[in-house]
Amino acid sequence: MTYRFEEPRSEYIKQNDIVEHIAICARTCYDSIGTENQKLFNTLEKRSPASMLRHASRYYKMPKIERWFEFLKVFKYCPYVEINETDDCFYMSTNMQFYKEVLSKLLPETELKKIEITEDKVPYEYRRFTFRIFTSIAIAKELNRVSPNNIAERSTRYVDYCRAKYNAMPIMKPHWFKGDNSPKESAYLGALENAAVYYGVLRDRGLPPEDARGIIPLDAMSEVVYTYTYREWEFIFAKRVRNATGKAHPNAIQICSIVENILDSLKELNGRE
Repeated sequence: MTYRFEEPRSEYIKQNDIVEHIAICARTCYDSIGTENQKLFNTLEKRSPASMLRHASRYYKMPKIERWFEFLKVFKYCPYVEINETDDCFYMSTNMQFYKEVLSKLLPETELKKIEITEDKVPYEYRRFTFRIFTSIAIAKELNRVSPNNIAERSTRYVDYCRAKYNAMPIMKPHWFKGDNSPKESAYLGALENAAVYYGVLRDRGLPPEDARGIIPLDAMSEVVYTYTYREWEFIFAKRVRNATGKAHPNAIQICSIVENILDSLKELNGRE
């Protein structure tokens, strides 16, 4: 077994159906394609905490009357609810886990149905967006630090990097690697070769992925799904693209710029519809 280089990339995952959306996000963790969507959703729903349910979005629109002014005050500092006020109404976006564990306990289903709206009725800047990102384990850790736990990440504990799907350990090519056979690049390639070969040796000798992963390099590819509101994505771009809180890592800038470009394209498309 050896390694291969991968390029950073991302894709937007549109929510067409809540059950399907949650299943798609959850399968990322184990790099799996099995299990019928509803069956997987039912299993995740019973878990505590049911964090995968946070990737599904629900939206509500309330008129600006005293009833809703008072109700929304409760969520002013809640990280799982975003409230936006317009001239004549409030828009509230939240996730499926919060809906099931909190919102559905505060309001009867009949009242919730009266104020619930579909995503296409929500102004673009108030929506939630799910992206699948392919980056290194190291950069994923940086991105995870700014997340309110809306994360589904490939598990090195359960995913076997020796599987036939890979044939070679996927490594996210670092920004500084030019392929010029310099001394530092030769040393780097040697380290990757050793890690890949000996990971395969450990697996062949019966060590499970959760233990063999100890020698996987931080530059190995990770696959992560994130779901944030438009405002939260803008906050991430400010930190990881425009260096708002200090110099961001070049590879973080690279992948976050890719996501930002996709989000901008979606906004343009939405404006033409």
